[in-house]
Amino acid sequence: MPKACLRHDGRGIPRAASFSCLTCSSAGRTDGLSEIRHALGLLQTFLEQHHVANKTDCRTCWARPLCSGGCYHEAHTRYGDTTHANLHYCNWIRGWTEVCLQVYGELSERNPAFLAQFDDKDMKELVS
Repeated sequence: MPKACLRHDGRGIPRAASFSCLTCSSAGRTDGLSEIRHALGLLQTFLEQHHVANKTDCRTCWARPLCSGGCYHEAHTRYGDTTHANLHYCNWIRGWTEVCLQVYGELSERNPAFLAQFDDKDMKELVS
């Protein structure tokens, strides 16, 4: 059993005080199902608050479907806020994605047979 739990806002708290940890006993919650419902409600709220669409810095970024705004824990560690976009990561993910797309483009023009070896025969028939 853990000695501490991670709250929905990213802070660690002692196990006895946690209402969001499934393994903790919470006042007024004696059955596992109510604890699960409570935890799922907290998780749903957390995910809604942290959705990439709510991160101002991410709204216009073409790479947001790849990173989804970054890691909650890293944002909390670097910026003190789990909802903050991981801006230091943005240039890295965009740069590597651009390199990969350039390599793919070069391969598709110069050596399409190399890429063709990875084609799924069943999918190829569906596409053509």
